Parts: sequence; structure tokens; C-alpha cells
Amino acid sequence: MSPSDGDITTAVVAHIAQCHARVHSGRKPVVVGISGYPSAPARCAHSLALQTDSAFTRPQGAGKTTLVTNLVHILHRDHALVAVAMSLDDLYLPQHALAELQQRNPHNPLLEFRGNPGTHDLALGVNLLQEIIASSADPSCRLTFRIPKYDKSLHNGRGDRLPPERWSEVTAPIDIILFEGWCLGFRPLLDPDEIRAKTVNSKFANDIAKFSIADMLDVQKHLVEFEALYNFFEIFVHIRAEDLGHVYEWRQEQEDTMRENLRDPNAGLSASQVKDFVSRFMPQYLICLPSLISDGFFQKPTGLQLQVVIDRNRQVIDQHVF
Repeated sequence: MSPSDGDITTAVVAHIAQCHARVHSGRKPVVVGISGYPSAPARCAHSLALQTDSAFTRPQGAGKTTLVTNLVHILHRDHALVAVAMSLDDLYLPQHALAELQQRNPHNPLLEFRGNPGTHDLALGVNLLQEIIASSADPSCRLTFRIPKYDKSLHNGRGDRLPPERWSEVTAPIDIILFEGWCLGFRPLLDPDEIRAKTVNSKFANDIAKFSIADMLDVQKHLVEFEALYNFFEIFVHIRAEDLGHVYEWRQEQEDTMRENLRDPNAGLSASQVKDFVSRFMPQYLICLPSLISDGFFQKPTGLQLQVVIDRNRQVIDQHVF
């Protein structure tokens, strides 16, 4: 674990443990949402074991997967909490369904590939959360659940969901569910004029000039569907970059590391594809991130959200609870 990973992990573990003690009731798992911190190199993050719902937001490429894996281990070791991890990235539609989505939206490049709201099978995640939580009502329950896995290296980097027999397995009882995803906590903005105001004059305007306001609005409409997930989150962690431009660099690192891990120089996205890919997320960052930063996930003071700010080297430079 690098020093920066350690700083982040220490802050997040302390927050989750303290909040779990506040909100934990009976045997019901607590769900923690984790959002904003860019995901780290492709690794399996499903070995976590916890009974609180935690929502984790972290910008792309910042190392959510590695962080969540560390959280599962430390929460169990230091706090005797059994955690499991789920990722929004593993809920992408299968490749054939993504192709159908593209056919239905032939003029919207934001829905051409996986990534943006609209390209996820949210019902799969909601149903799984419901099943895990329902099983906690029976103290003797030892049910095993399969956690979906998505392989981003398939189809020349376009990715595909793996068959169920290759999904990860977790067994109840569970204390905490860590649910991470790059856009968790984003709320829809459905006013075209406000969308224009937040995007056309940004420093990333050239990168997103190929997307129309109508394209961005279509994706914002899909964010409405995320409320079904948000209803589960009792604790929230938002890890954000001090400069949104770091997302491009972190994503390139993620792809390079995946190629090294797979020992396949053709796996994942090329440098030009990375820039094109990340630019497709920028509208959502520009539109939704400001309100998440200023208002928080719960949109009122609760003491249950931790916001951590990191620099280019993933060093923690600020944090606060609200």
C-alpha cells in the first residue's frame, strides 16, 4: 500500500467504523456508497466483508478498486466487521445489450460505449442488495450470493459481463456492503439552459464540444433511475480530485496497468481511445459534481458523509465530514 493509499484508507476506515456504530441496527447490513475516486488498475475487489451499506464515489483512475479491497481487509482485521464489495462497473449491460442501446440512440455518442448512466443494469444491483439484506433477517442464514463481474478487456476494450459461473461469491451474514462507482451521488439536472451554462465555458469545453446539449440531457434523464440505488445508502464517501483533469491521467495509468497484468499489449484502450473515452464522462462531472461537493450526498448535515480531496499523486490534501 502506498503512503497515499494509506492516508485515504485510514480516513475512510475511521469514518465507516464510526458511522456504522451509529446507524447499525440489528442484523441488517449497512450499505456504504463510495464515489468519485478514479478506479485503480483492474483487480478483483469482491473480497470485502462488511454489514453496512456504504456508497463510495471516487474519480476514474484514482484507485477505488484497490481502496475497497484494503477496506474489506482492515474493517475485518481491526473492527471484526464482515464486508462485501460491489461495483457499479460490474453492472454494465452485456455487450449485446450495449449494442442495442447504441442502435436505439444512434446520434448520441455518450451512449455509444459503456460508462455513462444509461449503460448499467441497475435492477441487477438493486435486486442483489435486496436479497442480501433480506437474508439478514434470519440469524441462521448462510446463503451464498453471486456478485456480478465485468471484464473490461474483452472485445478489444469494449468489455462484457462474465457468465454467472465466473462471478464472485459471498456468504451471509454480512455486516457492510461497500458499493463503489464513479458517478454515485450524482443527481439529474434536467434544465437544458443550466446544462449549457455548466459545460460550454468550462476548461474542458473543447473536449466535449462533440456532444450536444440534447446528448447530455439524455444521460441526465437516466440518472433519475439511480435513486433506486441511493435509497440503500446509509453512509457515503466521496473522494475527489483537486483538479478534474487528473482523471485523464489516472485512466491512462489504469489501462497501462491492466495490459501489464494481463501481459497482453492489445488489451484495453489506446492513448487516443482513453482521451475519447474519458471525455464522454466529462459532461456528467461538470454538470453534477459541483452540487455533490457543495451539498453532499444526503443534501443536509448528517455526519455520515466523508469528503476527501486528493492531488495528482493521490495524496490527501483535505477532508471533512458533513
